[in-house]
Amino acid sequence: MNSAYHHRVSVLGELGTATSSQLASISPSILIPLGSTEQHGPHLPLDTDTRIATAVARGAEACLRARLEEWLVAPAVAYGASGEHQSFAGTISIGTEALTMLLVEYGRSAACWAQRLVFVNGHGGNVGALNSAVARLRAEGGDVGWCPCSAAGGDAHAGHTETSVLLHISPADVLTERWLAGNGAPLSELLPSMRRGGVAAVSEVGVLGDPTTATAADGERMLAEMVRVTRPGGTVFCAFTNWLSPWGGHETSPWHYVGGRRAAQIYYRRHGRQPKNLYGRSLYPFSVRQALRWARMRGDADLIDAVPRYLPGWSRPIVRLPGAREVLTWNLLLVLRRSPRAAGPQ
Repeated sequence: MNSAYHHRVSVLGELGTATSSQLASISPSILIPLGSTEQHGPHLPLDTDTRIATAVARGAEACLRARLEEWLVAPAVAYGASGEHQSFAGTISIGTEALTMLLVEYGRSAACWAQRLVFVNGHGGNVGALNSAVARLRAEGGDVGWCPCSAAGGDAHAGHTETSVLLHISPADVLTERWLAGNGAPLSELLPSMRRGGVAAVSEVGVLGDPTTATAADGERMLAEMVRVTRPGGTVFCAFTNWLSPWGGHETSPWHYVGGRRAAQIYYRRHGRQPKNLYGRSLYPFSVRQALRWARMRGDADLIDAVPRYLPGWSRPIVRLPGAREVLTWNLLLVLRRSPRAAGPQ
């Protein structure tokens, strides 16, 4: 199959091929692929995340077009917060603070003519910036949201999941003769070392997972799942690190237990630079209780599940234990499905 990323088709669904006069007459909403330029092992291209986000956005737009809704796919934002990959050649990271500013200004500008904006995110390191930027834009009255490119049971980086999707959308650019299995340990075991030394600290080849098992058929199935959960009417996955967990302060942990601003000061004294995630800007004291309450009170979606990520399956009941769940749930995953009560795409 030819890659939709490389072979552009001049259709109404592409913002880049439209004219200003066309946009003035339809007042569309836009899907913005957000990726990264970073290493993806010895076998995948640097723009893997951008390709996947673009393919998912185009798939979602096609579904919306079939429903006669005016959505356009914007040219991708191809740089993100990829500091964890900085030890590998080719990685270009603009950091969380710069990415937040970029997304906010992008949103403010696009909102002057677009009805709605949805960022389709292909890189996990962008989540902090997305949360901050979307919250700010919404506070300013914008109709803005974001969604991840998620596949159930996927591995972490450049492994079976991403390699399978690239075999489906860009098979000629997957160097199968160079792929190597990386660190397959659970992410919960790798995170402490990764927070100190990035991906290179846990994988010499930059891979978390096993790409050698990847197939184009799996990639086709995974991409269809990503599109299904992205388009309105699908399932939404929301994940965050709760404040009172051991890693609630991200790189300032465990000092966040004495307060976010004080933790930042301690981090600065120890490292001589500000932490990547700044308290009150891209880091907030959000609790499991607050997240569950938010999810249950939404009128446009129903809470399907709440799961402690990075922990074994038997730990799922932890989320139902007030108090204990705030510390024992390292990262909370909320699964929501759009409610029939909702009107129009969210």
